[in-house]
Amino acid sequence: MHVPTADIYVTFRCNMRCRHCFVGPALDRGTDLPRDALIGFLRTAWSDWSTREISFLGGEPTLHPDIDLAVRAGREIGFRIRVVSNGGPALLRMMPLRIVRPASALPPAHPSGDGGTPRRVLRSILDRPRPTHAPPAGGQQPQV
Repeated sequence: MHVPTADIYVTFRCNMRCRHCFVGPALDRGTDLPRDALIGFLRTAWSDWSTREISFLGGEPTLHPDIDLAVRAGREIGFRIRVVSNGGPALLRMMPLRIVRPASALPPAHPSGDGGTPRRVLRSILDRPRPTHAPPAGGQQPQV
């Protein structure tokens, strides 16, 4: 079987309650996909389905306690990774605190349209904590 792209709903938790959200009442349950199931899905998708692109969705996927681990594991396996986010403050967990990383350094984060607005996303970025240390030599940012 060949499934080039797979979407995985990692959580039904969300920091918003948009009236038009199709996840709707499931958000109140706040269910997270367990870590073992998440990593198992990635391995199966790669080896059994020849999947090469994964989109993490939710609720708000950046609220999943293991989203960082899932992104790293997906990259190590070889996937192209996408995170579909409402762009709220939780998205900043995916970014270093000193600067907003360029698209080539972060998995793409696609605003979901479920309540995130350009103004809210920008406010989240501008309100992030500021670093107290200098950037690495050469100006290169470490990979997530």
